[in-house]
Amino acid sequence: TPLQVTRDSAQNRMAFWLPDGRSIAFQRDAFMPSAASGIVSRDAEGRWGNPRVLLEGGDTPVPSPDGRRVLTLSKEGDLVTVPLPGGPPSRIVTSPRIAPVPGFIWSWSPDGRFVYYIGTAVDKRIGIWRAPAAGGTARLILRFDDPSRYLLRPWLKVHGNRLYLIRGD
Repeated sequence: TPLQVTRDSAQNRMAFWLPDGRSIAFQRDAFMPSAASGIVSRDAEGRWGNPRVLLEGGDTPVPSPDGRRVLTLSKEGDLVTVPLPGGPPSRIVTSPRIAPVPGFIWSWSPDGRFVYYIGTAVDKRIGIWRAPAAGGTARLILRFDDPSRYLLRPWLKVHGNRLYLIRGD
């Protein structure tokens, strides 16, 4: 039986269960001035509380493997982490040097030490970049040179030492 866990008029999407099994991170009102990364949790009795904003302007929150942080894109275009259950963001990647592509997903390494994201370099080519989760210099690990082979879906997943994504033929 479906259960509604948010009760506002916002368009909530891109939800992820957090490792605690009690909380869901989500994006509110994508592409709108009211956009935010949010979180909603349930108490010990299983009742859902009111959603809380983790980051105003946040885009597509992705929980870290240990469940202590959420990776999201700030309204300024910086890739940041936000501690759970909330707090000030820590910048990982600053735009426009190697800008994360809004609407595309980012991912954590399994050990939480690195983040991977689809970004645009200064030469306007899109590729997959890896940056230390604590902040630092991003490194290009895969560049898409063939413009006819576009990214079909904005998903990027990391499993072990492999990256998974969907490209057109």
